Amino acid sequence: MAMVKNKTIKEAKEDLDKLTADPKMRGIIKLRDKWERDYYNGIACAKDEGINDAREEIALNSFKMGNTIEQTSMLTGLSKEKLQKIKHKMKC
Repeated sequence: MAMVKNKTIKEAKEDLDKLTADPKMRGIIKLRDKWERDYYNGIACAKDEGINDAREEIALNSFKMGNTIEQTSMLTGLSKEKLQKIKHKMKC
């Protein structure tokens, strides 16, 4: 086995085995993993929201310029249903 042959990997595996043998440490590791997943998912969502906000702003400007829903859909990539909602909000 490659792990047994490489001294550094073997030592790291032994350290990992010691850490994960302790229930308290396993709990800490799980919490750290959860935090990391939540953090990076939050960043991904924020980026998506920013992109969608920008597309909606472009859609509003497109409608103000007199473009149709079809033209605005081609410009922004947003669905016609979404654009109808945006256009309706403009009238309110």
